[in-house]
Amino acid sequence: MKKETGNLNPIQSFVQVWRAFEKIAVVLSAALVVGTVGYVSLHALT
Repeated sequence: MKKETGNLNPIQSFVQVWRAFEKIAVVLSAALVVGTVGYVSLHALT
């Protein structure tokens, strides 16, 4: 595969940004779920 220098078309760069955003969103939602479950179980146990 040849590396293109500086002439990525907008769709490719958008796809790259979207994939990075998707990873961040997955990590954030997983952290939110874990935090919520931990918070609820902590308050349910006390």
